[in-house]
Amino acid sequence: MGTSEVTLIDLTSAFAVFPNKGEKIKPYGVIEVMDRQGRVIWRVKPQKRLVMSRSAAAIVTNMLAGVIQEGTGKKARVIGHPIGGKTGTTSNYKDALFIGFSPSIATGVWVGNDLGGTLGDKETGAKAALPIWIKFMDAALATEFHQYFDIPDDVVQIRMDLKTGRVAYENSPHAVSALFKKGTEPKSYP
Repeated sequence: MGTSEVTLIDLTSAFAVFPNKGEKIKPYGVIEVMDRQGRVIWRVKPQKRLVMSRSAAAIVTNMLAGVIQEGTGKKARVIGHPIGGKTGTTSNYKDALFIGFSPSIATGVWVGNDLGGTLGDKETGAKAALPIWIKFMDAALATEFHQYFDIPDDVVQIRMDLKTGRVAYENSPHAVSALFKKGTEPKSYP
């Protein structure tokens, strides 16, 4: 996920931009404060700003959904909602991460030792952090309505051949669906 130290909240906030259609929301911990009678006396006003185009956000979201469908995050398919994310493991298995999201929730999990040192051989993001993320997100999404990720009008979905990077034949065993900005999609068959 990178070579420099980044806080988990900053990393999760950065990943939340993708399902938020390119909009960055400054993280906050308190949503509202109520008095004894249950009246809201203060409510957060989320600070938002557009940091990438809606089409670019949709394309990256689609790539990160691919991590769940075909990559190191495939254990998370049990959730049954559209999700995307990325595993991360630092050198010598010092840190294990999974940062992921649904259309409505972004969550990051870090497993590590505050004092440094290895977690142990093969303690990767998929092995150490992803199971925690799955358990949390499964519960968090249990009462959520089924939502889909945004696909703007200037983006097209293409079945692409993984070996050639071109449009796949209809029965190609090596094909995945991928989003492209209109005009940049592959057009020729392998």
